Amino acid sequence: NEYWKDDIAAGVKQALEPGLVVDSVTTDSAAAKGGIKEGDKIIAFNGVEVSTSADLNYEKEKCKIGDTATITVVRDGKQIDMNVTFVGGFSA
Repeated sequence: NEYWKDDIAAGVKQALEPGLVVDSVTTDSAAAKGGIKEGDKIIAFNGVEVSTSADLNYEKEKCKIGDTATITVVRDGKQIDMNVTFVGGFSA
């Protein structure tokens, strides 16, 4: 079935591209308020490419409460920049 073949190929491509897929977003968290949704793939934090949770945590540690970070995600094949303001932690 061509539909499944294309769907699987798209899934493999997404898996091979750098970034972190958001499994869940805590209600009322900084991430939720910034517009990050379950299924988004975080590919950059303040312009720095992130490929692992260690990369993301390293970049997050540079921020203080009240700072606003630009989080770049891929959603539905489109790259989107979102501004997230830290209010005591960034929890996706």
